Amino acid sequence: MKEFGDWIRSVQVKTSTKASAQNDKGTSHTRGNHPRNVLDTDDATAWQPTATTGNLVLNLHRAKTFNVVNLQENIQVGQRVSGFAVDAWDGTSWKEVGNGTTIGYRRLLKLPNPVTTTKLRLRITASRALPPAISTFSVHQDGDQRINLAFDKPATQSSTLQAGTEASKAVDGNTSGSFSSGSVTHTSDKPLDANPWWQVDMGKPQSVGTIELSNRTDCCSDRLRDFYVFASDTPFTSTDPEATKNQPGVWSSYQPDAVGQRLTLPVGRDARYIRVQLVGSDRPLSLAEVQVFG
Repeated sequence: MKEFGDWIRSVQVKTSTKASAQNDKGTSHTRGNHPRNVLDTDDATAWQPTATTGNLVLNLHRAKTFNVVNLQENIQVGQRVSGFAVDAWDGTSWKEVGNGTTIGYRRLLKLPNPVTTTKLRLRITASRALPPAISTFSVHQDGDQRINLAFDKPATQSSTLQAGTEASKAVDGNTSGSFSSGSVTHTSDKPLDANPWWQVDMGKPQSVGTIELSNRTDCCSDRLRDFYVFASDTPFTSTDPEATKNQPGVWSSYQPDAVGQRLTLPVGRDARYIRVQLVGSDRPLSLAEVQVFG
Protein backbone atom coordinates (compact mmCIF):
# COMPACT_ATOMS: atom_id res chain seq x y z
CA MET A 1 0.00 0.00 0.00
CA LYS A 2 2.89 2.37 0.72
CA GLU A 3 4.27 1.78 -2.79
CA PHE A 4 0.82 2.44 -4.25
CA GLY A 5 0.55 5.71 -2.36
CA ASP A 6 4.04 6.74 -3.45
CA TRP A 7 3.13 6.03 -7.06
CA ILE A 8 -0.05 8.13 -6.88
CA ARG A 9 1.85 11.07 -5.39
CA SER A 10 4.61 10.77 -7.99
CA VAL A 11 2.30 10.85 -11.02
CA GLN A 12 -0.39 13.31 -9.98
CA VAL A 13 -0.85 16.29 -12.27
CA LYS A 14 -1.39 19.18 -9.89
CA THR A 15 -4.82 20.68 -10.41
CA SER A 16 -4.87 24.44 -10.71
CA THR A 17 -6.47 26.24 -7.78
CA LYS A 18 -8.74 27.75 -10.43
CA ALA A 19 -10.06 24.32 -11.47
CA SER A 20 -13.80 23.96 -11.12
CA ALA A 21 -16.49 21.32 -11.46
CA GLN A 22 -20.10 21.68 -12.47
CA ASN A 23 -23.09 19.65 -13.56
CA ASP A 24 -23.37 19.09 -17.28
CA LYS A 25 -26.49 20.28 -19.06
CA GLY A 26 -29.48 18.19 -17.99
CA THR A 27 -27.91 17.02 -14.71
CA SER A 28 -28.70 18.31 -11.21
CA HIS A 29 -27.26 17.28 -7.84
CA THR A 30 -28.82 16.31 -4.53
CA ARG A 31 -28.79 18.77 -1.65
CA GLY A 32 -25.32 19.25 -0.15
CA ASN A 33 -23.62 17.02 -2.72
CA HIS A 34 -22.20 19.75 -4.96
CA PRO A 35 -19.87 19.09 -7.94
CA ARG A 36 -17.04 21.01 -6.20
CA ASN A 37 -16.82 18.18 -3.64
CA VAL A 38 -14.81 16.07 -6.13
CA LEU A 39 -12.00 18.64 -5.86
CA ASP A 40 -11.49 18.51 -2.10
CA THR A 41 -9.42 15.91 -0.25
CA ASP A 42 -12.28 14.52 1.84
CA ASP A 43 -13.37 11.05 0.74
CA ALA A 44 -16.59 11.47 2.75
CA THR A 45 -17.87 14.36 0.59
CA ALA A 46 -19.14 13.73 -2.90
CA TRP A 47 -21.00 14.88 -5.97
CA GLN A 48 -24.29 13.06 -6.29
CA PRO A 49 -26.69 13.47 -9.23
CA THR A 50 -30.39 13.28 -8.49
CA ALA A 51 -30.76 10.27 -10.81
CA THR A 52 -28.83 7.02 -11.19
CA THR A 53 -27.13 8.53 -14.24
CA GLY A 54 -25.65 11.98 -14.78
CA ASN A 55 -22.74 13.99 -16.15
CA LEU A 56 -20.07 16.03 -14.34
CA VAL A 57 -17.68 18.46 -16.06
CA LEU A 58 -14.19 19.14 -14.68
CA ASN A 59 -12.82 22.43 -16.03
CA LEU A 60 -9.01 22.63 -15.79
CA HIS A 61 -9.00 26.20 -17.26
CA ARG A 62 -5.71 25.53 -19.01
CA ALA A 63 -4.42 22.62 -21.07
CA LYS A 64 -3.04 19.65 -19.13
CA THR A 65 -1.57 16.39 -20.41
CA PHE A 66 -2.31 13.11 -18.60
CA ASN A 67 -2.89 9.42 -19.23
CA VAL A 68 -4.64 8.28 -16.04
CA VAL A 69 -8.02 9.36 -14.67
CA ASN A 70 -8.51 8.84 -10.93
CA LEU A 71 -12.08 8.20 -9.74
CA GLN A 72 -13.41 7.38 -6.28
CA GLU A 73 -16.83 6.67 -4.83
CA ASN A 74 -17.81 7.55 -1.28
CA ILE A 75 -17.71 3.98 0.01
CA GLN A 76 -19.35 5.06 3.27
CA VAL A 77 -22.67 5.14 1.42
CA GLY A 78 -21.90 2.11 -0.76
CA GLN A 79 -20.48 1.16 -4.14
CA ARG A 80 -23.10 2.06 -6.72
CA VAL A 81 -21.58 2.78 -10.14
CA SER A 82 -21.92 -0.03 -12.71
CA GLY A 83 -21.06 1.90 -15.88
CA PHE A 84 -19.18 5.10 -16.70
CA ALA A 85 -17.29 6.91 -19.47
CA VAL A 86 -14.82 9.81 -19.59
CA ASP A 87 -14.85 12.40 -22.40
CA ALA A 88 -12.25 15.04 -23.31
CA TRP A 89 -13.07 18.37 -24.96
CA ASP A 90 -11.21 18.72 -28.27
CA GLY A 91 -12.04 22.39 -28.78
CA THR A 92 -15.30 21.85 -30.62
CA SER A 93 -16.92 18.72 -29.19
CA TRP A 94 -16.63 15.94 -26.62
CA LYS A 95 -14.72 12.78 -27.51
CA GLU A 96 -14.77 9.63 -25.39
CA VAL A 97 -11.27 8.67 -24.19
CA GLY A 98 -12.09 5.84 -21.80
CA ASN A 99 -14.84 3.88 -20.09
CA GLY A 100 -15.42 1.19 -17.52
CA THR A 101 -17.89 -0.57 -15.29
CA THR A 102 -17.28 -0.29 -11.55
CA ILE A 103 -15.39 2.46 -9.67
CA GLY A 104 -15.49 1.55 -5.96
CA TYR A 105 -12.95 2.94 -3.50
CA ARG A 106 -10.55 3.88 -6.30
CA ARG A 107 -10.48 3.33 -10.05
CA LEU A 108 -7.35 4.31 -11.98
CA LEU A 109 -8.46 4.41 -15.60
CA LYS A 110 -5.38 4.11 -17.83
CA LEU A 111 -5.96 5.84 -21.16
CA PRO A 112 -4.60 4.27 -24.35
CA ASN A 113 -2.75 7.48 -25.27
CA PRO A 114 -1.86 10.67 -23.38
CA VAL A 115 -4.63 13.28 -23.59
CA THR A 116 -4.20 17.05 -23.60
CA THR A 117 -7.34 19.06 -22.86
CA THR A 118 -8.78 21.93 -20.87
CA LYS A 119 -11.81 20.04 -19.58
CA LEU A 120 -13.13 16.55 -18.97
CA ARG A 121 -16.59 15.08 -18.59
CA LEU A 122 -17.51 12.12 -16.41
CA ARG A 123 -20.64 10.32 -17.58
CA ILE A 124 -22.26 7.91 -15.14
CA THR A 125 -24.16 5.61 -17.48
CA ALA A 126 -25.46 3.06 -14.97
CA SER A 127 -25.79 2.66 -11.20
CA ARG A 128 -27.23 0.10 -8.82
CA ALA A 129 -30.67 1.33 -7.66
CA LEU A 130 -29.47 4.55 -5.95
CA PRO A 131 -27.68 7.66 -7.29
CA PRO A 132 -23.88 7.34 -7.14
CA ALA A 133 -21.66 9.43 -4.87
CA ILE A 134 -18.39 10.45 -6.57
CA SER A 135 -15.82 11.76 -4.08
CA THR A 136 -12.82 12.26 -6.41
CA PHE A 137 -12.33 13.11 -10.09
CA SER A 138 -8.73 13.95 -10.96
CA VAL A 139 -6.07 13.37 -13.63
CA HIS A 140 -2.53 11.99 -13.48
CA GLN A 141 0.51 11.33 -15.65
CA ASP A 142 2.25 8.03 -14.88
CA GLY A 143 5.33 8.61 -17.03
CA ASP A 144 4.39 6.07 -19.70
CA GLN A 145 4.52 8.15 -22.88
CA ARG A 146 4.01 5.27 -25.31
CA ILE A 147 1.62 6.00 -28.14
CA ASN A 148 -0.77 3.26 -29.24
CA LEU A 149 -0.43 3.55 -33.02
CA ALA A 150 -3.54 1.43 -33.64
CA PHE A 151 -5.89 3.42 -31.41
CA ASP A 152 -9.09 4.45 -33.23
CA LYS A 153 -7.68 3.43 -36.62
CA PRO A 154 -9.84 1.70 -39.28
CA ALA A 155 -10.23 -1.99 -38.45
CA THR A 156 -11.92 -4.83 -40.30
CA GLN A 157 -12.55 -8.53 -39.72
CA SER A 158 -13.64 -11.58 -41.69
CA SER A 159 -17.20 -11.35 -40.33
CA THR A 160 -19.12 -9.89 -37.38
CA LEU A 161 -21.30 -11.87 -35.00
CA GLN A 162 -23.67 -9.05 -34.02
CA ALA A 163 -23.88 -5.34 -33.30
CA GLY A 164 -21.38 -4.41 -30.60
CA THR A 165 -18.76 -6.96 -31.70
CA GLU A 166 -17.33 -5.01 -34.64
CA ALA A 167 -13.62 -4.93 -35.47
CA SER A 168 -13.40 -1.36 -34.11
CA LYS A 169 -13.92 -2.69 -30.57
CA ALA A 170 -10.29 -3.90 -30.56
CA VAL A 171 -8.93 -0.37 -31.15
CA ASP A 172 -11.22 1.61 -28.85
CA GLY A 173 -8.74 1.84 -25.97
CA ASN A 174 -10.71 -0.48 -23.68
CA THR A 175 -8.73 -3.61 -22.76
CA SER A 176 -11.57 -5.21 -20.76
CA GLY A 177 -11.91 -8.83 -21.81
CA SER A 178 -15.45 -9.24 -20.52
CA PHE A 179 -17.95 -9.67 -23.34
CA SER A 180 -20.55 -7.75 -21.32
CA SER A 181 -18.32 -4.65 -21.41
CA GLY A 182 -19.30 -4.18 -25.05
CA SER A 183 -15.69 -3.86 -26.15
CA VAL A 184 -14.82 -7.34 -27.47
CA THR A 185 -14.75 -8.31 -31.15
CA HIS A 186 -16.36 -11.53 -32.34
CA THR A 187 -16.50 -13.14 -35.77
CA SER A 188 -19.42 -15.30 -36.88
CA ASP A 189 -20.07 -18.59 -35.12
CA LYS A 190 -22.91 -19.78 -37.39
CA PRO A 191 -21.42 -20.37 -39.87
CA LEU A 192 -17.83 -20.32 -38.72
CA ASP A 193 -15.30 -18.55 -40.94
CA ALA A 194 -12.40 -20.41 -42.51
CA ASN A 195 -9.28 -18.96 -40.83
CA PRO A 196 -11.09 -16.00 -39.21
CA TRP A 197 -9.06 -12.79 -39.17
CA TRP A 198 -8.97 -9.25 -37.77
CA GLN A 199 -6.80 -6.41 -39.02
CA VAL A 200 -6.07 -2.70 -38.64
CA ASP A 201 -4.78 -0.11 -41.10
CA MET A 202 -2.62 2.48 -39.29
CA GLY A 203 -2.73 4.84 -42.28
CA LYS A 204 0.95 4.84 -43.13
CA PRO A 205 4.04 2.76 -42.32
CA GLN A 206 4.97 3.18 -38.66
CA SER A 207 7.96 2.01 -36.66
CA VAL A 208 6.52 -0.88 -34.63
CA GLY A 209 8.33 -2.02 -31.51
CA THR A 210 5.75 -4.32 -29.94
CA ILE A 211 2.22 -5.59 -30.50
CA GLU A 212 0.10 -6.30 -27.42
CA LEU A 213 -2.99 -8.50 -27.68
CA SER A 214 -5.64 -8.50 -24.95
CA ASN A 215 -7.77 -11.63 -24.97
CA ARG A 216 -11.39 -12.27 -24.02
CA THR A 217 -11.47 -13.23 -20.34
CA ASP A 218 -15.06 -13.98 -19.27
CA CYS A 219 -14.93 -17.28 -21.20
CA CYS A 220 -13.44 -18.93 -24.26
CA SER A 221 -9.93 -17.51 -23.82
CA ASP A 222 -8.50 -20.75 -25.20
CA ARG A 223 -9.91 -19.88 -28.63
CA LEU A 224 -6.93 -17.56 -29.14
CA ARG A 225 -4.50 -20.34 -30.00
CA ASP A 226 -2.98 -21.77 -33.17
CA PHE A 227 -2.85 -18.34 -34.78
CA TYR A 228 -0.63 -15.88 -36.60
CA VAL A 229 0.11 -12.21 -36.10
CA PHE A 230 1.17 -10.54 -39.35
CA ALA A 231 2.66 -7.09 -40.04
CA SER A 232 3.25 -5.50 -43.42
CA ASP A 233 3.95 -2.18 -45.16
CA THR A 234 1.65 -3.18 -48.02
CA PRO A 235 -1.88 -4.67 -48.04
CA PHE A 236 -2.26 -8.40 -47.45
CA THR A 237 -3.14 -10.13 -50.71
CA SER A 238 -4.68 -13.34 -49.34
CA THR A 239 -6.87 -14.58 -46.49
CA ASP A 240 -5.00 -17.89 -46.44
CA PRO A 241 -2.55 -17.68 -43.52
CA GLU A 242 0.03 -19.88 -45.28
CA ALA A 243 -0.04 -17.62 -48.33
CA THR A 244 0.13 -14.49 -46.17
CA LYS A 245 3.10 -15.89 -44.24
CA ASN A 246 4.94 -16.31 -47.54
CA GLN A 247 3.93 -12.95 -49.01
CA PRO A 248 7.07 -10.87 -49.70
CA GLY A 249 7.70 -8.24 -47.04
CA VAL A 250 5.36 -9.75 -44.43
CA TRP A 251 6.54 -10.29 -40.85
CA SER A 252 4.81 -13.12 -38.99
CA SER A 253 4.71 -14.71 -35.57
CA TYR A 254 2.99 -18.06 -35.03
CA GLN A 255 1.49 -18.84 -31.61
CA PRO A 256 0.50 -22.52 -31.15
CA ASP A 257 -0.73 -22.26 -27.56
CA ALA A 258 -3.54 -20.32 -25.90
CA VAL A 259 -2.16 -16.96 -24.75
CA GLY A 260 -4.18 -16.35 -21.59
CA GLN A 261 -5.15 -12.77 -20.76
CA ARG A 262 -2.42 -10.88 -22.66
CA LEU A 263 0.39 -11.44 -25.14
CA THR A 264 3.24 -9.06 -26.02
CA LEU A 265 5.21 -9.67 -29.20
CA PRO A 266 8.46 -7.87 -30.15
CA VAL A 267 8.37 -6.78 -33.79
CA GLY A 268 11.13 -4.25 -34.56
CA ARG A 269 10.15 -3.19 -38.09
CA ASP A 270 8.01 -0.72 -40.01
CA ALA A 271 4.43 -1.71 -40.76
CA ARG A 272 1.13 -0.14 -41.77
CA TYR A 273 -1.13 -3.21 -41.56
CA ILE A 274 -1.47 -5.59 -38.61
CA ARG A 275 -3.49 -8.81 -38.85
CA VAL A 276 -4.41 -11.45 -36.26
CA GLN A 277 -5.60 -14.71 -37.85
CA LEU A 278 -6.65 -18.09 -36.51
CA VAL A 279 -5.73 -21.28 -38.33
CA GLY A 280 -8.72 -23.53 -39.02
CA SER A 281 -12.51 -23.21 -39.05
CA ASP A 282 -13.45 -24.71 -35.67
CA ARG A 283 -13.88 -21.52 -33.61
CA PRO A 284 -14.55 -17.78 -33.93
CA LEU A 285 -12.00 -15.04 -33.26
CA SER A 286 -12.50 -12.65 -30.34
CA LEU A 287 -10.15 -9.85 -29.26
CA ALA A 288 -10.49 -7.37 -26.42
CA GLU A 289 -7.78 -4.99 -27.73
CA VAL A 290 -4.85 -4.82 -30.12
CA GLN A 291 -2.27 -2.20 -29.17
CA VAL A 292 0.71 -1.31 -31.37
CA PHE A 293 3.60 0.60 -29.82
CA GLY A 294 6.62 2.18 -31.46
